[in-house]
Amino acid sequence: MEDLNVYEKLQMAKTLFHCQPLKKTGRNEFSKYDYFELGDILPAIIKVLNEVKAVTVVSFEKDIARLRFIDTKSKESIEFTCPTAECELKSCNKVQSLGAMQTYIRRYLYVMAFDVIENDILDSGEQAKEPSKSTNSQSAKAVINCLSEKDCVSFMEEMKAKGVGGAKIIKALESFKHKRLGEVTLAELEEFKVCCLS
Repeated sequence: MEDLNVYEKLQMAKTLFHCQPLKKTGRNEFSKYDYFELGDILPAIIKVLNEVKAVTVVSFEKDIARLRFIDTKSKESIEFTCPTAECELKSCNKVQSLGAMQTYIRRYLYVMAFDVIENDILDSGEQAKEPSKSTNSQSAKAVINCLSEKDCVSFMEEMKAKGVGGAKIIKALESFKHKRLGEVTLAELEEFKVCCLS
């Protein structure tokens, strides 16, 4: 992984991140949907950054926040930005409101940088539904048969060795109707490889 440029490292980091099992712990009770809090995604991001030898740095200016994804070897970087806004929370002082704003903005920056996918409940006009117990057991069985993080890393290294870039892998994911590499099942793996190589 040492010979990857900063863009390839970011793509590898995104792929490895999406192989991680993540759970949404945030809950919007008013609109009835779950979402990722910063604490849900940051440990997985840090783990991936260590693996690809990169670091992120978040900074705040007057009206804008920045997240820089930095290759620790070459020092090349990619920058993501987001406008900031004051956050006024009831029964909080200015420092607490500032902390809340920074936490929200950091979350949005990481969601942007790592292509974290949230359900489009508002766009679809549907309310979130609690999955049935049978759906939960089917999901658990499906996860067991999907590629592990180690499998994803091996797959990405194999594809890089064969000259297959991220665009072809993303196209193959779309044709298999998957959003991330960690959703590919072991039964699909060989056919998925052929699709990536074609």
